[in-house]
Amino acid sequence: PDCSATAVSCDYGCASTNSCGICTSCSGNPDCNVSDKSCDCGCSSTNSCGKCTSCKSCPPEDPCSGISCGANAYCSGGSCYCNSGYEGNANSGCTKVDTCVSGGSSSCSGQTSSCSSSQVQTASCKDCSGTTRYTCRAKTCAEQGKKDCNGSCISTSECCGGCPSGYSCKNGSCEKDHTHSYSCPSGYALGTDCPNAPTTSGTCSCGAVTTCYKFMNSYDGQDCAENTCPTFTCKCCESFGGFQAHCCSYD
Repeated sequence: PDCSATAVSCDYGCASTNSCGICTSCSGNPDCNVSDKSCDCGCSSTNSCGKCTSCKSCPPEDPCSGISCGANAYCSGGSCYCNSGYEGNANSGCTKVDTCVSGGSSSCSGQTSSCSSSQVQTASCKDCSGTTRYTCRAKTCAEQGKKDCNGSCISTSECCGGCPSGYSCKNGSCEKDHTHSYSCPSGYALGTDCPNAPTTSGTCSCGAVTTCYKFMNSYDGQDCAENTCPTFTCKCCESFGGFQAHCCSYD
């Protein structure tokens, strides 16, 4: 009869078997009888049964928690302090330290400050920028509507350091020169210009470093097609007077 008995399914191992080797009782897990620890700041370790056996240490309470300081102030160790360069009552608000000195010079060449009896500087920064009550500083290139070039301010239309041979400065950028003499056939335009009048006549014949544009009626459904230009790049201009253009492009 032992061999016809149903085996017991055990999670933690079999405690006893019958004469036929079939498990009749299970082993227990003492870890499962342990009570979970109640942790305020989380559990740091568990046993084999997943029960919490030790807790994480709680961080020290922030002494500045719930403390609200005044303007231009900060809290440290539970007390309020004025920010650097400010003075006054840190709980109600700090004001900037008045560093105005009558007749004192600013960082801008030729600028001097003048103070009233209340130590409020009345001088303006003129070609400088900054809070006039304290210190004037030189304006940045951007504030002057210019751009920086190795520490100096230059016009936005200038090229910093100039352009290499074969290039000219145009609107602040170096562009390749097109110094060759070339005249496009009728119906074509030199460079990136579009012809003033549409035409479907003429043969594309371009010189070195030249782009010729040829108008084509955009309503006849024709795409940019092969033509007589060797290794040409074919593209269409944006719509211009109801027509588009073929082009041959060389670099």
